Amino acid sequence: MYMTLSMMMFTKSHILYLYLGITFVSLACKYQPVHSSSAAKSCSSIAQNPDTFKLKLIKDGVFNMAVSRKLGTFASQKDTKAHSLLYLSLLLLANASDVEVNPGPRTPKYPCQICNRAVTWKQHGVACDDCQQWYHADCMHMSTPIYMALNNISWHCVNCGMPNFSSSLFESFVVDTANSFSSLDESDGNSSVLTSNSNTASCSSSPGPPQSCSSPASKIRAKKPAANMKILTVNFQSVKNKKEDLANLIDSSQPTIIIGNETWLNSSVYNSEIFPPNYDVIRKDRSDGYGGVLLAISKELIYDHVDINVDAAAECVFAKVSMAKNQTLIVGAAYRPPNNDAQYLDSLCSGIEAVSRQFKNAAVWIGGDINLPDINWATLTIEGNQYPYSINARFLELLQNCGLQQMVMFPTRGETILDLFLTNRPSLVNKCAPLPGLGDHDIVYTESCTVPQRSKPVKRKIYLWKQANICDMKRNCLTFQLQFTSTYDVNSCVHKMWIDIQTALINILDNGVPSKMSSTRINQPWITSKVKRLTRQKKRSFVKARKTRKSKDFERYRQLKKTTRSACKSAYSEYINNIISPDSTANPKRFWGFINSKKCDNSGVSPLKASNGVTYSDSATKANMLNSQFSSVFNKNEDKSSIKDKGPSPYPPMEPIVVSCEGIRKLLSDLGIHKASGPDEVPPRLLKELSNELAPVLSIFFQASINQGILPEEWKKANVVPTMVSIVTS
Repeated sequence: MYMTLSMMMFTKSHILYLYLGITFVSLACKYQPVHSSSAAKSCSSIAQNPDTFKLKLIKDGVFNMAVSRKLGTFASQKDTKAHSLLYLSLLLLANASDVEVNPGPRTPKYPCQICNRAVTWKQHGVACDDCQQWYHADCMHMSTPIYMALNNISWHCVNCGMPNFSSSLFESFVVDTANSFSSLDESDGNSSVLTSNSNTASCSSSPGPPQSCSSPASKIRAKKPAANMKILTVNFQSVKNKKEDLANLIDSSQPTIIIGNETWLNSSVYNSEIFPPNYDVIRKDRSDGYGGVLLAISKELIYDHVDINVDAAAECVFAKVSMAKNQTLIVGAAYRPPNNDAQYLDSLCSGIEAVSRQFKNAAVWIGGDINLPDINWATLTIEGNQYPYSINARFLELLQNCGLQQMVMFPTRGETILDLFLTNRPSLVNKCAPLPGLGDHDIVYTESCTVPQRSKPVKRKIYLWKQANICDMKRNCLTFQLQFTSTYDVNSCVHKMWIDIQTALINILDNGVPSKMSSTRINQPWITSKVKRLTRQKKRSFVKARKTRKSKDFERYRQLKKTTRSACKSAYSEYINNIISPDSTANPKRFWGFINSKKCDNSGVSPLKASNGVTYSDSATKANMLNSQFSSVFNKNEDKSSIKDKGPSPYPPMEPIVVSCEGIRKLLSDLGIHKASGPDEVPPRLLKELSNELAPVLSIFFQASINQGILPEEWKKANVVPTMVSIVTS
């Protein structure tokens, strides 16, 4: 019955009418329940001809019999309730045939005017006071403070808030002229279009689009909006012991910047042991192995470390991030241990104030665990007495002096707000919400609509040699060999020969070997689907526990958090065991690659001192200084006449060099397939795979190059990369 009704496209109310009508008929007539097949047939016949069914009821006198009780069965029983049920059932059956013409999908009752999706109570939405149209707060990039401030304030959308610029506004400024004009060619059939016989130019109407054009209008592709910056403020409580959880957190949230507190690190722990290679880490460790702060910044961003003259004991680090339109963003991490040391807090506040004074026009983001539960952040008043009044007052004075606003309005540990996020541009913060923490503190997740300057990631073309068609490549190379040997000899132009060789090799490579571009996203290979599933369950239980505030929900969240951490450690241990297993001798490159990546840090090029004694740390200046240094040690268009003539050589002349085809074949077959290609972009593996076919071609080319004393111009170029060899200390 369900399938038949669904094909007829009934709505829920229609199906309910039909079901109730058939049931009431069964009860009224004291019959057995109707079977689904017969009920479906009855419903379909009623739905197809509802008016005919009503006329038939009237014609047969069913209504009259039901009302006047002339039906023998009912008259004998004299059951008024049965008559009522029958009458009601007939009405339901007669009115249940209103089939919906277009049953769905339903149009949202309150659609968002930007994304066209429904605005529900579960989301932040705003309605225009003029047109009564709804908008998602996230679609308009409206921050949480601004949304909360609209409680008792009138709000107008962009369409209603802007003036209506009609065409009459611009047409009212058209200047009339008495000069008449006509086309130069009066014989043109279209001259009437260009001729004005009146003394007034007909400018009262819009000219409209041209009658013809040489090319169709190009479609303008909508520009993809820039991704929002994601900032995580995390209290680690020993990040070394939670590196698996941290890797899982980074893989699931993909943050742009991580502000860390209580790292519990020392100089013996490298950044590469904890963070993935796509993050640069600036950190400040405490001498006793506790405390400590760090900033993990994505390598896509362009940033510089900011040195502030502050007390060495103050745990804070800062970085300057380059933003779009030459704007600057200052990001900082700060930590105050839970003690009554007012001098320490004063040093910390002095460092933040020094940064604000140095970068007056910059946006400031500072996050960290400040441990000030006595302050009511909604009213900025001191209500508790856990710490001295002077400590709380000094921090509130810092906010007033620097124009900072605290964005975290939810508890981050128990029922208190300990982890803070300070900014002087609150309108740039779209979202500030909690995430499941790595320790006993929840993570503060902040999202901003600011657009930073991102260094364009360098993508490499990766050839998939396991899927290569070697036979076709050899066949194509043999064809090229026959063509080349019949066209060139040792007296031909070296440059032209090299261009043909390079072009042919690149074509063979592209046609015979599939390729893909390297991804800029760093994925953790040990994170399995089980770990991801547990992570999602943990996050859902965390949200539910914070919403219900029930002890059983918090207990379930803690249990899932423990299970997820155990799964992360197990998956990571299994991944490491597979690398260092006895089978690693078959692929030692993977083993040593993993070891070398963990024992060194890539901190980039250190600050360089110029010839004038000034030290520069920005990337552009350092690149220009290195380029000038490398260029100064190479000769540029040296005059050969300046070379001294030392007379005839005392050594006997060298015999002519003869390049043999067999020698070229042997050299090509001994090439290392894992070596990098040069500026010509010809991989060594291609030369090795085609050594037999390329040997005659390259023997002619090398012999011509030696005889003529000419090298291709591309062979004179090289990629020079500065490499840190050792650090010289004074």
